[in-house]
Amino acid sequence: MNWRDLLRADLGSLLRGEWPPRVYARRPGLIGRRRGTVVPRAPASYWTGPLYMRPKKRRKDLLAVTWHLKGILRQHASIVEALRSAALDAPNRRVESILLALADDLAAGYSMTEAMRRRPRFYPPFYVDLVQAGEKAGRVAEVFPELEVLLQRAGAFRNRLKYYCLYLGAILAVEVTIVAFSFVKLWPVFFDLYAEFGARLPWFARVVSGFMTRIGSGDVLAFAMGLAFLIVTSWYLAKLVRARGNVAGAAGWIGLSIPFLRGIIIRQNLGHVALVLEQLLAARVPLDKALEDAAALDLNPIFASMLQRVRQRVLRGSTLTNALAREINVPTAFRGFVSLGESSGLLPEALGRVAQLYQRQAAKTSRILLDIISPLGVVILACGVFWFHCTLFIMVMTMSDIVNQAGW
Repeated sequence: MNWRDLLRADLGSLLRGEWPPRVYARRPGLIGRRRGTVVPRAPASYWTGPLYMRPKKRRKDLLAVTWHLKGILRQHASIVEALRSAALDAPNRRVESILLALADDLAAGYSMTEAMRRRPRFYPPFYVDLVQAGEKAGRVAEVFPELEVLLQRAGAFRNRLKYYCLYLGAILAVEVTIVAFSFVKLWPVFFDLYAEFGARLPWFARVVSGFMTRIGSGDVLAFAMGLAFLIVTSWYLAKLVRARGNVAGAAGWIGLSIPFLRGIIIRQNLGHVALVLEQLLAARVPLDKALEDAAALDLNPIFASMLQRVRQRVLRGSTLTNALAREINVPTAFRGFVSLGESSGLLPEALGRVAQLYQRQAAKTSRILLDIISPLGVVILACGVFWFHCTLFIMVMTMSDIVNQAGW
């Protein structure tokens, strides 16, 4: 095989969003065949997962992989051989590549959590967190049905969000078209009439006139290019700073300071923590070790630091209920569930109940928030267009008074 054939195979895989090439996903051996040509199998160490241009497609493939893993673990079969067999019936090449890469990593001695962390472009952090908790608790087979429910719920919410965004975008496009038509066809006529009579434009009309003059001189284009450059630079710098964890705490506080968003963030984070703690405590993991593992989850930094403080109080001899009592971001209902579980000796079951409750409440509150934002966005757009047309109407009335005073 020459370098042209290898380059063609790799470019084809990249255009389809797959890396390494299809031959890596098709054959578990060291080499594979593609249209009669032997292609060396790419090493798995640098492959972080398939490339997706659409998040919906990634969620669908992740749900398919979860369904396969749920069935394999439920049957207590040899997971490596079962994954390779499942890859033959995979719905697409991306799922096939992921299943075979997971099988190869497990055969090489990696745990399931380690194998998934090697593919961060495919497995989200919360997914790996729950799998890790299930492995430590020895109940990994029970994790995947819960993950399937979470993925289906998240997919339904994202679809709802997409439809709302499309709805608002369509309304915005219609309104912008109307306003742009007025700018191009109507406003220049009024500007000429006011200039002919020597009348003074209203303040909003003067702003529009200056804006249109700037467009003609090219200043607005230069301003837009400078603004785009500033936005891209700021995004890149924020990404660098975020990678070092310097702005994560500030972002966490900002989210918790917004009243309606605060409840969603608290329920999502505490529900995730409670679900992981349930798995660990059910496997007889000590409470301080379980809290330490929970603090390392993909959480809002405020809650991660809160779990570290709670762990220190537990190590000093405090109960979990008393350790949580001094935290302002823990609702009374959550502490009540924990207190009931500690007093009855059924703390894992209580945490499981509160995790399910908080996940449902977070999803319900998110839907309510979307239902509020959608009509609110329409009202804001309507107010802007109404203000614009009112200004145009005032200009017409003022022009009519000027004509009457001139005796025409």
